[in-house]
Amino acid sequence: MSMELTEDELLQKIKQQALLENLICIDDFIEIYQGKEIMNMKVEEKKNHIKKFIDNKIYPLLQSGEPYQDFSVKDYGDLSREGSDYNPGSYEIQKKYLIKENVRVEFITNVNEFLNKFYSKYRNEALQKVILLKDELESNKKISEFNKREEIKITEDDVYTELQSNLKYIYYRGHDSMNYSLLPSIYREKYIKYENEMYFELISRRPDSFVNSNKHIDILRKMQHYGMATRLLDITSNPLIGLFFAVSINRELDGELTIFKLESKHLKNNNSDTVEILSALATQSFEKKKEIVKVAREYADKILEITGTAENDLTDALIKDFNEVRCIKLLLHEIRQTVGDFDGIINPSHLFNCLFVRTLQDNDRIIRQDGLFVITGLPSEEKDDLYQEGIKKKIEEFRLKADVDYGMESNNTITRYIVPAVNKYQIQVDLSLMGVNERYVYPELESVAKYIKNEYSKK
Repeated sequence: MSMELTEDELLQKIKQQALLENLICIDDFIEIYQGKEIMNMKVEEKKNHIKKFIDNKIYPLLQSGEPYQDFSVKDYGDLSREGSDYNPGSYEIQKKYLIKENVRVEFITNVNEFLNKFYSKYRNEALQKVILLKDELESNKKISEFNKREEIKITEDDVYTELQSNLKYIYYRGHDSMNYSLLPSIYREKYIKYENEMYFELISRRPDSFVNSNKHIDILRKMQHYGMATRLLDITSNPLIGLFFAVSINRELDGELTIFKLESKHLKNNNSDTVEILSALATQSFEKKKEIVKVAREYADKILEITGTAENDLTDALIKDFNEVRCIKLLLHEIRQTVGDFDGIINPSHLFNCLFVRTLQDNDRIIRQDGLFVITGLPSEEKDDLYQEGIKKKIEEFRLKADVDYGMESNNTITRYIVPAVNKYQIQVDLSLMGVNERYVYPELESVAKYIKNEYSKK
């Protein structure tokens, strides 16, 4: 796990990650990248080592101005008191966090407390909406002897139905380290440069496994299931499943539950043409993707200039011309290799989409995990690194914004839900009591056997 970076190399890594994530745990960074150096340190010695690094490296960085002038160093106590109306715990946590001013932190230390607090806001919103609807119905009633005797009542079913509607487009992802980049695996470790090679090699080595996969999204889903790096990001509609993944792997690092909130237009089904187009990007070489970015950006900008005018014929003509460009024709040809009757016309702006995909519930793991995916398209800008920063920004747009109740602008401020390492074990125990454990989340025989063996090893 440790990469044994020097302090200057570690600082450079933190600088890059801070701009990408806006919040990192300094202690965990040092634990990961200088693990061997601090492994045998006593608690006080380790604490002094981290303090020295912050004093000598982090504070001078913050004083250097752009682009770090909006960051500050805060500890657990500082963050847990800001905008929090419950006591997160009586113990002292020594960890230090580098945080940007537009980020607000909620610490999850107890499953029930988190759920009660998180859902109470949406229940109150649902109740208020039902009350307003009742008032509107009352004011619009015809005045008659019958209606005078009639009273429109608010029921729990009414509120619950509205609550379900409010929560319909909220999704979750848990990961064991809050320093984890919220990116599909293909964008980590430069895999993006070899995406098409990895894609076709796996199919060529195990063609029998993909015989019944009729679409590129189905192929990607299967690859994701077996651990291949893809442009898909697993998410869930169940917060307990999200918490499970935040606490069940590494108990030394602070975990995170990422919460997404989206509009219905961003949620697609497995048979969506746009989803298939984005999935087929996996078949294109690194250089071909860069070519597609360039030409798609050019046409998308032209279309944007005339959007909203009466020149709809011109818009249609531009889209038609775009689909005649060679790299786009090749992409359409690839789609038709699996979807023979695909007759779609690609809108250049759709190639830059980031979509949430409600896929087929065709295996026990997806069913148990209430699983769906985020699929990422191309970055909006043409860059050599193709495209970590641009893709990250697209995904971040869906992260749940902070409540205006805390005096923050909801369109600028995000909430990060952090699970302190010291709380992970208890949360994992509580989730298991609720039926969410490895045996449930991974229903395959091998996983269940591993779970049972681990349970008996504790005896």
